[in-house]
Amino acid sequence: CTAVSLTTLFTMAGVELIYFDGPGRAEVARLALAAGGVAYTDTRLSFPEFGAIKGDPSHPNGQLFGSLPVLVHGDLKLAQSQAVSLYCAELALSPDLTPAQRAVDVMYLGLHADVQTDLYKCMFGDDESKAKGLAALPAATAKWCAATERLLPEGGAFIHGGSKPSVGDLAVFDFVTSKFPGLKAMGQDLSAYPKLKAHNDAVAAFEPLKAYLEKRGF
Repeated sequence: CTAVSLTTLFTMAGVELIYFDGPGRAEVARLALAAGGVAYTDTRLSFPEFGAIKGDPSHPNGQLFGSLPVLVHGDLKLAQSQAVSLYCAELALSPDLTPAQRAVDVMYLGLHADVQTDLYKCMFGDDESKAKGLAALPAATAKWCAATERLLPEGGAFIHGGSKPSVGDLAVFDFVTSKFPGLKAMGQDLSAYPKLKAHNDAVAAFEPLKAYLEKRGF
């Protein structure tokens, strides 16, 4: 596999995040680490490289479920994107949340996964299945975004208040702004959700994230 350090902010260290060379299911974790200024190794695999290590018992991927992303931190090995994202946020941003606040964050991680499922239906499969996914996307977007709009705080505040986002904030930001997959990238009209826009603008304006967002280009 090929290890790539994203920026000079991130040096080779004890945290390694393994995924493909794209946003997808690893981007919330990358956002959390960037927002917290945590040094990590951002290992990005090509599809042939992934095929070579999938199921390999000597590789963390094969020692878990054969899926990506995978996070390695010392003796800890994690798979499943929600667990990886939550751990990165705990490590980098929000180790002091209450049990209720953590549960809320996991709720938004679940929402993120649901939105991604609807988006991936438009991007993978045969032409007929992708067309069906695209035709269903506006209704799915309205369902998810109307609920999010209702739940988000006013005025662009973060979900738990305070001066920094949590992983719940990053999950909402990502399913809107990601280029693969994201609601904006799929051409969805989000003009009916001003709280969602204000919230995502606040995340984008979070100073520790700016360098990473500029580097990735979206």
